[in-house]
Amino acid sequence: MLIFEEKLFDGASIGVWRLDEELSQLLSFCSKKQKYLSKMEQFLSAQRKREWLAVRVLLKQICGEEKEIAYYPSGKPYLADGSFCISISHTKGYVTVLLHPTRKVGIDIEQKNERVLTVKHKFLNESEIANIANECELEQTLLYWSAKESVYKLLGIEGVNFSEQLQVKPFVLATQGVLNVQALVSTQTTDYTVHYRFFDDAVLSWVIV
Repeated sequence: MLIFEEKLFDGASIGVWRLDEELSQLLSFCSKKQKYLSKMEQFLSAQRKREWLAVRVLLKQICGEEKEIAYYPSGKPYLADGSFCISISHTKGYVTVLLHPTRKVGIDIEQKNERVLTVKHKFLNESEIANIANECELEQTLLYWSAKESVYKLLGIEGVNFSEQLQVKPFVLATQGVLNVQALVSTQTTDYTVHYRFFDDAVLSWVIV
């Protein structure tokens, strides 16, 4: 079910789909059923099949027509017709898509899970950990992770060290807003403005440059 769709600046669009449907229900939204069924044979997990198909359903919802998603050897997605730059993310229960006609994009969605607290030292540095408030530790830590994932997808570079090369600057946490991620890649430092929004049990972040 579509739970969030918004037209952003300069022709960009974003959408979030909550995975309430079974595979057969998702297929009912599609005209290329046999093609999709054939492609989904590569996935063993029923959950992965639903996520894969829900992305196509959401893309159709946003664009008003079905579009083919292709992939570079790195796994980065693109639209076969070249109509938009695209970024995709999925987590348990949700998929999301971000589009822009010409600009690079990155998006991430993460379901709330306390496991992120046990591995935060792998993607946060000491100053970031010190800036996290105890009363909202889970939400803020998850947002740090999501924001860095969005920038990582935007960069499209392998081997980025999240704790050393991506730095989230201090910000005031809200239910939706913006934060700044500083990326140090190939001796060049670049600041990225990341937008975010919390849902009941997930956080969404995205960046456009």
